[in-house]
Amino acid sequence: MVGGKAFIWGTRTKVMVYNSELATEKTIPRRIKDLADSKFKGKFTVAPWTDIFEQGVLVYEKTKRLKKMDKIGKNAMGVMRFQPALNRILLKEFAYTYMNSAAYWGVKAKDPSAPIKVHWFSDYTPLSPMMYIVPKGSRHPAAATLWALWMTTKEAQSIFQQTSPQEILLFGQSDIDNRSRAAIKKSGSKLVSYLSSPENVAVLKWWATDEGRKYRSKMKSSVTQRR
Repeated sequence: MVGGKAFIWGTRTKVMVYNSELATEKTIPRRIKDLADSKFKGKFTVAPWTDIFEQGVLVYEKTKRLKKMDKIGKNAMGVMRFQPALNRILLKEFAYTYMNSAAYWGVKAKDPSAPIKVHWFSDYTPLSPMMYIVPKGSRHPAAATLWALWMTTKEAQSIFQQTSPQEILLFGQSDIDNRSRAAIKKSGSKLVSYLSSPENVAVLKWWATDEGRKYRSKMKSSVTQRR
């Protein structure tokens, strides 16, 4: 719960999704920052938005991070949204891409034998809490609050994961949740969220400053606008 006005009911994480017939855990980038290594040039795509990389400033120094983003942009084979990238990975047009973990679970739900696997980066894993928020002045605040609270229950989560099979890492107990937590622990990855500490909240607020907006603009130019 955030300030009594919003309720966290799910989570979204970013991972490397790869075709297991084209790549293995030993041949793909081990860390997010390894995407800047020249040996991975032309083997992955980047999304046309920057939020997938933004939480990296919670782990790495900002100036050095921009330099890595510039190299990642040069290494990427192109800019592509998640679903088209996933389709082309399944078609073996390229090996892997950095995207929402829900994409992996969605494919496996439809075809457990699909040649696709997920890799949790060892340096960090961005985690974004998903919330239901009761706005001030809501017409039916009590009903809205009850709905938001119900969405945090095991019943609601089991229904949701049937249509959108992604992890609920903070408190979910489904097979997807438990398998993901075990895989994250094995990888040694660190879950990173803007809401996990006052210091991280301060960084989230920094993005809304002039300095933060200029930094995001430079990051976008480096990663997605080179082509």
